[in-house]
Amino acid sequence: MAKKIYVVALANGSVVEVNSKKAVRELEGIMSVTIDGTDITPEFVEAPTEYTEAVEAIEAVEEAQAEVEALEAPIPYILFTASRGNAQRLTWRQAIVNPDDELVKVKGCAALLPTQVAEAIGSDKFVSYIPQAMLERSVAEGKPIRGLASTVSDVFNRYTKVLEIKGADRIETALSVFAEVLEAIDNGVTEGEWARPEPEVPELPEAPQGEGEVEAA
Repeated sequence: MAKKIYVVALANGSVVEVNSKKAVRELEGIMSVTIDGTDITPEFVEAPTEYTEAVEAIEAVEEAQAEVEALEAPIPYILFTASRGNAQRLTWRQAIVNPDDELVKVKGCAALLPTQVAEAIGSDKFVSYIPQAMLERSVAEGKPIRGLASTVSDVFNRYTKVLEIKGADRIETALSVFAEVLEAIDNGVTEGEWARPEPEVPELPEAPQGEGEVEAA
């Protein structure tokens, strides 16, 4: 009986053929695995991968942009940015996007962003840019919807670093942040930030006055 041949494509661009599942699992950087033309990648690659999350995030933005163009109406997005070189603050702002807004490339973001959004980022570090409706749906359902995995991770990581929070639940914390943003918008606030608390400097006690001190003549 002929042995099965597993055709494995690797992240470095090479393709190798092996004849056992054990040999496949010993390989690093697996991108896809096929046997007799059938894709069996899920047997060897855990999901969701960072690549899958990135693709879903881009697809979500592109889908929302397509909906905007179809409706020919502005749609609110939420932009998250952070201070560069440290973890001093995490900032959010609402951006109203029109279908005919000019799009530009921004470092750190896979999708093209409207010019006014790129200008709002300025010298800050890009964290996430997501349709407000996706946050609203996630908060309402109490769980991240499809396409929000990267935003959940990126916002959680930056938020907990800024506020120096240890041991927090990733999804619960991210949903709490989203709910806080949405509540602020409901109250007419369109931007805000979380900043690292300033360290408290203890007050030095006043020197006690000794009893029976003699005044200088």
